[in-house]
Amino acid sequence: MTVVKLDEHRGLALCADAEGARHTVEIALVEPLRAGAVILVHAGTAIAALAAEEAEVRA
Repeated sequence: MTVVKLDEHRGLALCADAEGARHTVEIALVEPLRAGAVILVHAGTAIAALAAEEAEVRA
């Protein structure tokens, strides 16, 4: 998923999946993040942030 907007105070991010659907994701395990970051998500929780090189390969 791609981070669209961060709510760091609440530890959440608005993210878009490959089809463009938006989801709220908990980001405590992978902070700090920025808008545009690509993350792996399981059950509504970000479990890894991909490096820019990895994100390009998966896109």
